[in-house]
Amino acid sequence: MSDKKSFVMYESWGAAIEKMSNEQAGELIKAIYAYQKDPDAVPEDPALAFVFELIKQQLDADSQRYKEACAARSEAGKKGGRPKENASDKKQMVSEESKKSKC
Repeated sequence: MSDKKSFVMYESWGAAIEKMSNEQAGELIKAIYAYQKDPDAVPEDPALAFVFELIKQQLDADSQRYKEACAARSEAGKKGGRPKENASDKKQMVSEESKKSKC
């Protein structure tokens, strides 16, 4: 899918996974990992394909948010950091502070 090296598994998926046999749960987990590398990967078992489709939607949404965050950070990085202060700016701030009443 992308150059991401990780993805999130949600606790809410646990209810469906716990109702599966160990073989089905293993196939689903393998399908999730395969989907991260190849977006055309789907489990062969139709019952698993149904659950996988719901999980796939969440993975796609997470991937989209990741891409948007990367783009926003890239744009922010292109703008550069905060401008450096000049020595004269500091002196001006000090003189303005001294003008204020101390009472």
